[in-house]
Amino acid sequence: YLKQVDQLIVEQQVDAMDVFTGWESKNRYLIKNAAGQTVYYAVDQSDVLTMNVLGSSRPFDIVVMDNMQAVVMRVSRPYRGEGLGICGLVQEIQVMSGVGQVLGSIAEVWQCCAAKYQVKNATGETILFIEGPVYTFEYIDTDFDIVTVEGNSKVGAITRKFPGFAKQMFTHADVFGVRFPMDLDPGIKAVLMAATFLIDFMHYEKKTDDTEFNKDRERKRNERNN
Repeated sequence: YLKQVDQLIVEQQVDAMDVFTGWESKNRYLIKNAAGQTVYYAVDQSDVLTMNVLGSSRPFDIVVMDNMQAVVMRVSRPYRGEGLGICGLVQEIQVMSGVGQVLGSIAEVWQCCAAKYQVKNATGETILFIEGPVYTFEYIDTDFDIVTVEGNSKVGAITRKFPGFAKQMFTHADVFGVRFPMDLDPGIKAVLMAATFLIDFMHYEKKTDDTEFNKDRERKRNERNN
């Protein structure tokens, strides 16, 4: 299917219980085409305890299914504590087909300023970069440009869309638009689509210290100390 599209929309779905309890449930995403038709579903298979203890740093295994519920992609992220890029432990994801064939990967480029990611093909060769801003803000649209390895040509973008103040007050659901060349290899299109999951976790998900689990633990610790 990816051969015939040059853009996708990735919409995070939020459970009502997240809103009322503050506890994280499994991330779910709808992937749509430019006409707004759902073409894929993505589900995070992480357990609830891991999500609420490790927060946005948590490892994950996301399964992507088509409308017939056939698994077409698997996206895996190992656990890497935040800020360890200086030690060479960068954030990354591996993207595989539904039958386990490696399609490529996304790896953080550790630097002290703007966000940057390597886009690698199945053999581990860096073929594109994703370049983001120095700071990301909740209340504006934000572009993460897809550029050539030489850095002199923009070929697409991943754009995080601001959902509006009314929606932002009640949910932390994120929406991303992904644009890429029509003639780009479908496997790399899949990798760029999966990059939205890593960007979501690293820049827009709740941080570990903000989870309700940790807030409750801190309250109990203070009660004991008092």
